[in-house]
Amino acid sequence: MIFSIKRHAGISLVEVLVAVVVFAIGLLAIAALQGKLVRGGADAKARTVAANLAEQQMEQFRSFTNGTDYGNIVSLAEASAIAETVSGVNYKLWWDVDNYYFPDAGGAAIFGTNPSTGSSNFKMIRIHVDWSDGNSAAQESPIILEDIIPNAPPSDSLLAVRGAQASQPPRVLFDASLPTEPNIIRVHLDGDTVKQTSQPKAEVEGDAPNIVTRFNAVTLTSLDPDTPPSADRREEFLSINCRCTQGVGTGPALTPATWNGDQWNPGTIVDKRFGIPFTGTNNNFDQPFICDRCCRDHHDVDGLLSYDPFRSDAPVAGGDHGHFIVDSSGNLVTADEAGDEYLEACTMVRVGGVYQTAVDFNLENLLLLPIEYLETSQGVANYQAYVEQFVNDYVNQLTDAYPQQRPAVSIADPADLGTISLSSVPPPATGVEGQQLLARAIYINYMGDHVRNRIKCRLGSLDPDVSPDCDGGDPSVAGDGSDADGNSVLPLVPFEEINVTKLATWSEDAAGAGSIFVTRDPLTANNQDVYDRGRAIHCADYTPSNCNGPNCTVTARCGNNTAQVTAKIFRSNTGLLANANKIDPDDGVTTQDSIGIDFDLSQPPPTRTVLGAFAIAPQVHGVELSNISVVGDGNIFCTRPEPGNYKCLFENGADSGTVTVGNYNSVNRLGEVNDYVACPTGSISIPLPSLVTGLPPANNGTANETTTYQFTAMPNSEFQLNIQIKKNGC
Repeated sequence: MIFSIKRHAGISLVEVLVAVVVFAIGLLAIAALQGKLVRGGADAKARTVAANLAEQQMEQFRSFTNGTDYGNIVSLAEASAIAETVSGVNYKLWWDVDNYYFPDAGGAAIFGTNPSTGSSNFKMIRIHVDWSDGNSAAQESPIILEDIIPNAPPSDSLLAVRGAQASQPPRVLFDASLPTEPNIIRVHLDGDTVKQTSQPKAEVEGDAPNIVTRFNAVTLTSLDPDTPPSADRREEFLSINCRCTQGVGTGPALTPATWNGDQWNPGTIVDKRFGIPFTGTNNNFDQPFICDRCCRDHHDVDGLLSYDPFRSDAPVAGGDHGHFIVDSSGNLVTADEAGDEYLEACTMVRVGGVYQTAVDFNLENLLLLPIEYLETSQGVANYQAYVEQFVNDYVNQLTDAYPQQRPAVSIADPADLGTISLSSVPPPATGVEGQQLLARAIYINYMGDHVRNRIKCRLGSLDPDVSPDCDGGDPSVAGDGSDADGNSVLPLVPFEEINVTKLATWSEDAAGAGSIFVTRDPLTANNQDVYDRGRAIHCADYTPSNCNGPNCTVTARCGNNTAQVTAKIFRSNTGLLANANKIDPDDGVTTQDSIGIDFDLSQPPPTRTVLGAFAIAPQVHGVELSNISVVGDGNIFCTRPEPGNYKCLFENGADSGTVTVGNYNSVNRLGEVNDYVACPTGSISIPLPSLVTGLPPANNGTANETTTYQFTAMPNSEFQLNIQIKKNGC
């Protein structure tokens, strides 16, 4: 008998113990690393807050307005340090201030103050910030911020080189040869002084995506018609939308920059609720740096509506105004608890060389005009007089109920156009077609008690020699000084006349639907230099009797020849962001104006060859058919006979082109991953043209997604392509 013995392989107890020991060592190493990462992240956050505190304090030092304030910038000993608590971390700030002066006989700067004047020419300031979390000692390497601040106030920068003679703001020659109308209108303030505001430039930045709109207001004076005007003052503005997270508790933040009648005063540091920019779950969500200040500062304190005094809602916890986020159904919900994400819109103004969050812009008037009206000297003069009268009437109607009760100004339209007849403006054979309209806005921002009292002095209802707010000149001489009765009030008023054509939301009425439509392109990162708004176009007739096949041409107009075109814009900061979506219930307040369009149907349209029809249908809540866009390139022209249906035509002789469908993610939750896609559906009579972005396009998680159809050759027959906007893919 043969016995077969088999060896069974296995793992001994010793081997198991060794493996457990190795695994345990690895776990301990990972735990130690995790602890270091947590501590490192907390330290990095604390250092960022410490740097912000130091920067805010330095900014406060830079924002002095006179010699007394400058002299009061002195050292603060560590024993008397200012204590701040942010997110459970205790910070303390103190600083060293060294004075230096230039000797009267010339030479290098000397430490100390000038013996003959008791003042210094500049100060060397070192701000120290250290911190602890309540369970550990102060940091061994605190933040130190160092800077040199001269004795020239930011509002009077020539003082450093001209001494006491620099009592007036510096004047800079301005190139008056630059084109101004119809985009820029100069409004007369007083005598030879005028004010003009540049064309706003809206751009898409960051991952949100954030919209940033920049514009400037320049006050000019020209005493000699043969020389260029000089720029007395330049106000630099920036509006931005941000996605923020509510902070925990309170912390140091700035009150808004405010207008004092001559210049913008910087905000002051107070302890109040604050926010921080939303960074995403993996800290990979990028927003422009200016959102740090917008999120941090745009909060009220003690129930005072300092940023938007025109709001009508009651303050929430902590005396702040309400904040909101858009939910998955497109509805606004409150977001006022610590850690809540919310949407914010701020307008910043440059003060002392640094952008600060200003009081919200406030729209008071919107007027539609054909572009040709402001291409004539008489039209410009009429509109200038209209703006001046509106602002004057506004301040004359101010009452003690302001700002909750705003003046209701009603003056005649300067053009008094009624309906625009286009019989003398036939569309060109090629190129841009239709009537370009302009939307002109008058913003009059909040005026505090000081400014309103100065206005009252100039209007004669306060004595400028008695009121402490007014410049009465010599008290012994009645009625003198800059705020004397009879002097123009316009230089005191924080108003801006702005061309908001590309910021407003445009539409046409039901009478024009199917015949006349007005361009309303969405603003995206891909089209921010060329997006089109406010151009009224009359469609061509696409019926088979007029065009039957790809080789025929459209020569007849269609439908109705008249329509009312309307532009509207949100009253506050959101309206400056080329965005049709509100982020706050207060955005429900809009200003709008309408104008009539009457096309001459005897003029034939440009000769084009029919390509096809695009039918758009949403299958998700919140997507507006009227917002979806279908845009052709230079060779393809698309019109919209009715919301959701587009007709696209090749320019005569063209053999290729692109059609882009966009704005189907227009319900922008500013940072949430968008999951809408444009899906071709149904049958078509020609092979589907290739998609540049794939079929269906890849969802890239932004509000700027588009689907582009690339036509490499003329289609051999007319077709219809049905497109449905779907959620979670096609």
